[in-house]
Amino acid sequence: MSTCGKLAGKRALVTGSGTGIGREIALEFAREGAHVVLHYAHSGQGAESAVEEIRSLGRRSTVFSADFDKLDEVLRLAGRAIDFPGGIDCLVNNAGITMNRPFLQVTPEQFDLLYHVNVRAQYFLIQRIARERYELGGRWR
Repeated sequence: MSTCGKLAGKRALVTGSGTGIGREIALEFAREGAHVVLHYAHSGQGAESAVEEIRSLGRRSTVFSADFDKLDEVLRLAGRAIDFPGGIDCLVNNAGITMNRPFLQVTPEQFDLLYHVNVRAQYFLIQRIARERYELGGRWR
């Protein structure tokens, strides 16, 4: 296992990392030396294959699912992500959804879903991880 790289020994959580940009961010963190926790909401196939790639680089990695419309799942994700590598040094809030509807046709329920996933979940995920860091005396590795 190489301990080289800009992120050697760091511990990262990348949300929305089952496909696309999030998956590539997770892989790049590992290439740079980080241990990586991946998150997905619906299909974990891409995240699972990324975990295998990351492990082949000699890094620790796992994947957890969480529906960002459900705050209890977001907080459970944060706790599990912190516990897996023993803390989180880097958080990439990549998860998000879009609404392909004309502005005048968006319902309050659709807006609530958009807000919960793209704003509320991200906010409370950051809050939970920051709380863990401050409980350690505000020390960041």
